[in-house]
Amino acid sequence: MFNLLKKGFIKNKSINMNIYRNINILSIKPENKYLFNKGSIGFLNEFINSNIEIHNNLLTKRQSNNKQFGFRDDTKWIRDDKLWKGSVIPNDLQKRHVEITGPSSDAKMMINSLNSNADCYITDIEDSLAPNWNNIQDAHHNIYQAIRGDLIYNKLDNEGEIDKTYKVESDTPTLLVRTRGLHLKEENILDDNGNAVPATLVDMGLHMYHNSKILANNNGITTGGLYFYIPKIESYEEALYINKLFNDLQEMT
Repeated sequence: MFNLLKKGFIKNKSINMNIYRNINILSIKPENKYLFNKGSIGFLNEFINSNIEIHNNLLTKRQSNNKQFGFRDDTKWIRDDKLWKGSVIPNDLQKRHVEITGPSSDAKMMINSLNSNADCYITDIEDSLAPNWNNIQDAHHNIYQAIRGDLIYNKLDNEGEIDKTYKVESDTPTLLVRTRGLHLKEENILDDNGNAVPATLVDMGLHMYHNSKILANNNGITTGGLYFYIPKIESYEEALYINKLFNDLQEMT
């Protein structure tokens, strides 16, 4: 991988104590308090603080008028390198002929998607749901429960009795989690200066903290490893940053 420090994209691996902030989470739904326990809050705090500077710098670069269309000169050496190639695609992502997506906040839709015959299911925390705080919390709750086989949706009849119960079966499509893009903020998680934190870091951090070990050890009910779908990347520097986030998360867990 590229050395981010050498390339100058990150000035220091350590947390800059001049910008270190504690995160404060607003109005947690009672049933979702387990998502924001002491461990996960500490995890998010470290993850966000160690990446907030480069995150904000990359967003600032997006506002530059120096847009370059076509292939960039400084990446020509990669295109000319005959030996350059990507990593081998995991077996459970080799076949993606039928790939479906839907909002993570909708339990019934998530269950039906995981019970479908699709090759892959991208559960979406971004475009397909209204990004209000209840939906975001429900999205992470549903992902957590679905992976463990505990997600249930009860359809009620006109008398309020359970007419049908939906639950995740054992043979599912390969699961990918589509986080919110780099440009989005989570207005309900603030640092101690009142600044909203990057939504991408919240989504990646929560999913990694709660679900990485169960997925890595194949102890969940869903098919596949710990796969993220990161939307709306605009430059190779941003791709390098995402790679850094992956490495940081692996080291932290």
